[in-house]
Amino acid sequence: GTVTLPNAPNVEQMISRMKEEDEERFKTMCDAMPGLVWMTAPDGLTEFFNRRWYEYTGLTEEASIGRGWMRAVHPEDAPKADRLYQHSLKTGEPFVTEYRCRSKEGEWKWFITRALPFRSKETGKIERWLGTCTDANESIENRREVERTWQQLLTVISHAQVTVFQVDTQRRVTMLEGAMVEEVIGGHDFGPRWYAGRDMYTVFGELSRAGGRGGDERQARFLGPIEIILAGHPTEILQEEEIEGRFYRTRFLPIGVKDQDGQIRGTNIQGVIGVIGDVTELKSKEADLETQEREKRQLMASEAAAKEASKLKSQFLANMSHEIRTPITGVIGMAELLLDLHLGEEQREFTENIYRSANALLTVINDILDFSKVESGRLDVEEVQFSLSVIVRDVDKMLSFAAQRKNLDFSSDISDDVVNDLVVMGDPGRVRQIITNLLTNSIKFTNQGHVKFSVLKEKETKGTIEIKFVIEDTGIGIEEEVRKRLFVPFSQGDSSTARKFGGTGLGLTICKSLLDLMNGRITLESTIGSGTTATFWIPFKKPGGSNKDLVRIDPLSDRLQAELSVSGNSSEPDGLLGSIPPELASSGLLDGFKPPRGHRKTGSNVTPPAPPSTDALDREERSKIHILVVEDNAINQQIATKTIQKLGFSVSAAWNGKEALDYLTAAQEGKKRKPNIILMDVQMPVIDGYKCTHLLRYHLPHKTYVQDVPIVAMTASAIQGDREKCRKAGMDDYLAKPVKGNILERMLVRWTARTRPDLTTRSSHGSEMSDVECSNAGEHCDNSDIPCVEHDDDDFLDLRTP
Repeated sequence: GTVTLPNAPNVEQMISRMKEEDEERFKTMCDAMPGLVWMTAPDGLTEFFNRRWYEYTGLTEEASIGRGWMRAVHPEDAPKADRLYQHSLKTGEPFVTEYRCRSKEGEWKWFITRALPFRSKETGKIERWLGTCTDANESIENRREVERTWQQLLTVISHAQVTVFQVDTQRRVTMLEGAMVEEVIGGHDFGPRWYAGRDMYTVFGELSRAGGRGGDERQARFLGPIEIILAGHPTEILQEEEIEGRFYRTRFLPIGVKDQDGQIRGTNIQGVIGVIGDVTELKSKEADLETQEREKRQLMASEAAAKEASKLKSQFLANMSHEIRTPITGVIGMAELLLDLHLGEEQREFTENIYRSANALLTVINDILDFSKVESGRLDVEEVQFSLSVIVRDVDKMLSFAAQRKNLDFSSDISDDVVNDLVVMGDPGRVRQIITNLLTNSIKFTNQGHVKFSVLKEKETKGTIEIKFVIEDTGIGIEEEVRKRLFVPFSQGDSSTARKFGGTGLGLTICKSLLDLMNGRITLESTIGSGTTATFWIPFKKPGGSNKDLVRIDPLSDRLQAELSVSGNSSEPDGLLGSIPPELASSGLLDGFKPPRGHRKTGSNVTPPAPPSTDALDREERSKIHILVVEDNAINQQIATKTIQKLGFSVSAAWNGKEALDYLTAAQEGKKRKPNIILMDVQMPVIDGYKCTHLLRYHLPHKTYVQDVPIVAMTASAIQGDREKCRKAGMDDYLAKPVKGNILERMLVRWTARTRPDLTTRSSHGSEMSDVECSNAGEHCDNSDIPCVEHDDDDFLDLRTP
């Protein structure tokens, strides 16, 4: 039949209103949900998002509907999400995926997205899709971190070429990855994680059979450590086994909960982890290392023996040089005293030859001493601010006159930027030693022709200046084979070189060692019969201070005189220094570098060298100055006292430190004359110079009495560190024996003219050698490193001028 509704339009309106109310209730429910909710048409175009979507993404409704929501999906995740979404639209299957969604602040978070289709009850067709996006960022990030860690672990295992397995307390394998597993299952049908949850005996049994390495005994031996650990023995076990010629080492470790002490107890064991590694190459390397270590120990023993032998040799050379320098001091000193007397012509000639020969011997000893320092690694260079120009000018003037004495043409080419007051940082004494050594060699081995000395600035940086020195001559030249060994100790051109020219053959070795210490270099070019060119470079640091910080450069030493006068192939007794230009002699440049006093060679071209600048102290004033000489060697004491007397000073002498202390005690009591200067030898019996000076400087009753008296060391030792030891003991200055008369005179006049500061001001205004603090306690001195030689000797000498 037919049903007639009298108010049909009203019914339709009511139904429409009910649908709208349902829609509103649905949207309200969606807005109340914490997740992101969305709804699409059957074709997948989005028609609705809840309020949480807009709050999170910051997108507007117009930007989100349709496919606009893809704008909020991470570009890396969008292709996969869209592919799965399209698949669900075609098949009607639920849509589930994970992707990152961007917040309005720009932060990306992981969401799990799910969507289900709503179908018509009548037709079964999809009317819409309802989906949600749930924040799963923390759990997904944790899972991804675990996956990354796992992949990193697999990568490490793969690169390390090891196999790692893990077994739980039920003997089930929970992990089995690595090189051995891949090698075994490579040709078999083993699926991914085929081992997971299976009994360890089954898993390792299958592996053994697949690899052709079966055997119940071997398997039991391999799995035995696991049983031991799981039985309650939480200890690390190391097992090694040889399989088909290769060695495998397995480390079994217990895993579980650690107690407060960080230990795993038997009851807390949760499983065992094992690491298997192929150690075949390692064992081979271990064997090689053992061999190398054994050889290394043998080499070290040989090296130590060689070093000890070298050290003993150097110590022997140093000791011998000291022992030889002491009598040489007497020979040179006595020769000087003789030359001051009125001698006959033949007597004077003999004495001059003694003087020159002693100086030549001293040169040899100095070479040997320097070489002993080279071999023992004790050859040092200073780094002080000095004028390179002064060094170059002095050597140039001195050697030009020496070359002229051999009728050689001497020329120099010193660039303006070097000769005009070039100040650098370095060791002036060692620089002068190198230049002098090479120049004297050129003069020595050149009989005719010329010698040329050139100096120029090679290059300059912000902090350094490299100077190039070139010495050319037309001498005898050097053969190629000989030149190769010239820097080897004790090497000369041939045996006739030493016979004809003298010398030790150490000069170039020492020069090379000094240049190495200065980061310099040297080359030699030579043609036999045509001459030699020596070139060396020294990089100097630029100074940081002003010129007032320049160190004082002493005149050229008597060593040069000995080199030239005796080894200069000269037939005359005077050698190369018999003729000194008047302008050079009067300049003061030759102080400490002159023929012996009393030398009176006839001839208009001979001008006696000017004495040191001591005019300010006349003889009457000198007679008021009293010197105490402390010296245990009778000859050297006699030379010192006689020389001091001839210089016009009053003098007394003591044989050792104890007698020096007794003398000063008597002086305090008015029984002896108080000295104005003390000349102190260092190596003496009873009380040596170091100990004596220390007691004078820091202990009663002498401390106050002699605080204004300079103490100058006079020692035949030339070992590195002696000057520092003298300073530490409290000495004010230092003289190395043999001390020439003019040098001694300069030292005495110098300290006579100066006032020694008292102990309270010496640290900032004091003498060249500063004091150190010391208490009056005897134990302090007994424990100090100042040596004291115990020996009985009661002799005492008192020599005074009338």
